[in-house]
Amino acid sequence: MPPKLAPVWLDYRARLLALVVALVGLVLWAGGLGAALGGVMGDEGAAHAVAAAWLTASAWALGRFAAFRCPFCGKCFHWTLWFANPIAAACLHCGFEKWRDPHAARALGRR
Repeated sequence: MPPKLAPVWLDYRARLLALVVALVGLVLWAGGLGAALGGVMGDEGAAHAVAAAWLTASAWALGRFAAFRCPFCGKCFHWTLWFANPIAAACLHCGFEKWRDPHAARALGRR
């Protein structure tokens, strides 16, 4: 049985899932789903409203993912003032590795 993840990493997974769903939806929409939906509904205004809502949700998901804080140092996990890496395996500030238990690391006093 795999070890349980700390709640902070479950939140990270939820943020990542929301971002992936939003980006896949944008790709599908740009690929013609929006035009097909507008043709089926007969009203392009509704299709534009759905597109605007989806873009807003995508921007929200991206911002929420980018704002994820390192459970060890509390700074933004994926970006610094000069550098950003959305697929970083460790915090760009303190080097705390992704998926590690922050409580155990604090108890040991190590990153």
